[in-house]
Amino acid sequence: MFAAEALEKVLQMYGQYYQVKRDDVTPPFAAEAESSVVDELLSGFKTVKISSAESREIVFFTAEEELTAERAQRLVEAAWTEGLSRVRPGPNHRNTDVILVMLTDRIDPEAAALLKKIRLSKNYMLTFHGWSVLRLIAIETPSRNMVCNRMGHDLKKLFSNI
Repeated sequence: MFAAEALEKVLQMYGQYYQVKRDDVTPPFAAEAESSVVDELLSGFKTVKISSAESREIVFFTAEEELTAERAQRLVEAAWTEGLSRVRPGPNHRNTDVILVMLTDRIDPEAAALLKKIRLSKNYMLTFHGWSVLRLIAIETPSRNMVCNRMGHDLKKLFSNI
């Protein structure tokens, strides 16, 4: 299976729970997806709202023939910049995770080493208004090798069934 075919399967998988957008996406990405969950804690009689917290995920997808270190760095910077521009921090904001999914036919060893070291996070008002982290995964589709950063380890379980 090649990256373009795998992208179709991944978008179908994400389409069940996320709002997937394929048209009018931010370049250099092939597709985007977004999910938002609001958790509210109500009183025993459900008349008084005690607390509310919003968690969001913004996912960027790309399909590449070969993932080089330069290209990986540009994709990471573009995803992080665009993802942070969509964050709405406030008293009810818990977190907004930016996720980058890179499907490729070949991962350069330098790119793999670079991706493992990437750690990007940001807090808003000392986390009183939430935080954001970058989780990323690069999948070499023919061999099914996966490379992720420290925050993206849980993505390996999700993509192991492609």
